[in-house]
Amino acid sequence: RWGDEAVGAILSATLGGARHEVRFLDWSSPTGGDLFPRAVEVLAGGQLVLRLVTERVLGNPRVPDSIF
Repeated sequence: RWGDEAVGAILSATLGGARHEVRFLDWSSPTGGDLFPRAVEVLAGGQLVLRLVTERVLGNPRVPDSIF
């Protein structure tokens, strides 16, 4: 599993002199399970600019290789 439910995962880059981060928070929540975090936050220069909260996650069924 990518990320840790307590710590989450953070992508970070410096763009235009400001640090930007994308944080994936609360893995293994009841809504996202192990498929997706409960929340994704985007920060620019240390300020929260966007927060997305997962309401529901549906796993995709396996598609047979033979159809490709």
